[in-house]
Amino acid sequence: MNYELVQFLCGSTDSSYDLLLDFENCTGIKLNLSPYYTYSSTARAVVPEIDTDIAQALKSEFRRRHCVKGDKVLFRTGEPYSDYKLKKARKELLDHIMQQHPADDKPTRELIEYLHSHRVQTWLQKQVEMKADHVYDRILAIPEGASQDYAHRVFHRIEQYAYIEYKACNNTARICAIHDNILGLPAELRDIFFGGCYNLDLKAAQLCIVASLWNLPKMRAFLHEGKSIWTELLGFLGLDASNKPYIKDLLYAAVYGMSIKGLNYQAKKDIGVAGPKLLKHPLIDELLVHRDKKLEEIVASRGGCDCWGRFICTDNISNAATRKARIQGKGLDEILYIQARSVLSTIVQSYEVAIMLAGFEEIKNNENLLLSAFLHDGCFIKVVNHAEHASSYLQRVNDAIVRRGTELGIEIASEWKLL
Repeated sequence: MNYELVQFLCGSTDSSYDLLLDFENCTGIKLNLSPYYTYSSTARAVVPEIDTDIAQALKSEFRRRHCVKGDKVLFRTGEPYSDYKLKKARKELLDHIMQQHPADDKPTRELIEYLHSHRVQTWLQKQVEMKADHVYDRILAIPEGASQDYAHRVFHRIEQYAYIEYKACNNTARICAIHDNILGLPAELRDIFFGGCYNLDLKAAQLCIVASLWNLPKMRAFLHEGKSIWTELLGFLGLDASNKPYIKDLLYAAVYGMSIKGLNYQAKKDIGVAGPKLLKHPLIDELLVHRDKKLEEIVASRGGCDCWGRFICTDNISNAATRKARIQGKGLDEILYIQARSVLSTIVQSYEVAIMLAGFEEIKNNENLLLSAFLHDGCFIKVVNHAEHASSYLQRVNDAIVRRGTELGIEIASEWKLL
């Protein structure tokens, strides 16, 4: 059992250590919190010492969607449920979201303000109201276990509050959606909510970016030919498509600085004895060699510049990885390497954000399009008027992305599909 149950019981999405202490004091249930999460004042995973019968009863309640009057509370507030109180709470949350503005120096400020607008957020709420029954039926079809429990928890929150709140991340140019929301659901459930929208993604974004930034001639030639890196790597390892998620995670870990030792360990754990062979593929070998050179440059310079020319200093990097390293008594050189990895990923992701912002500008200036939600290297677009011209509209978005990539010296494009 984990923290999601505590969130459910408290009607809150707060993940603070204090909330868990309050829960412990109020219920008498002992929560076993790890020292690492205690140190960072957060506690995502807990192991309550709770009676088995009580736990089973709670899980049974958790799966229920329709409750008798007085047997349901509002998320965020914990107040007894009523239609009036839910409507009032939705208005308060929407007002709160619309008032959230990133700092002026954040390149994504205008994007977040657009996503927090009344037009976008009310569209999300109406979409959830239309699609909720379909999604709930699909959740019931998931085998009982952690995956279904997670989907239930997120769904209950979404059904009350469909709004998505975003924030500009501290150690990267990216934005991220906070609290439980549609984007946190498994893709097959998420796509139901966005039915009728176009899902637009950058093609092999991270690889296109590093192929140019790190000067990878083999990778650039491969991507220029329009080949699929996933098909290539799966074929090289003799694996079927079910292993694609593992290959994808390993490849991004390689891009963002995971050590060779760590990659070998993770590959063997996820894929088996054939896993470490992945690092011997010519494209991956080239990537790792040039990546390590970039990390050495960042360490030597104590930082590096992002696509806007801003210097990202290693000394300013403080995240979960660096805090954990200090707790474990790691040396300064090892901590500096961890900071260099963070700078490396920040630089790469700044190019991704800059390219996606070009697409956003095109969407924003077209009154027939609505950017309904945003992912790191993709988004969901609703054609609200003149659906017969959808292909033309989306091609313009792609053209803007291609132009921005060309300006930055990166050969990149997008692809889209109707959900």
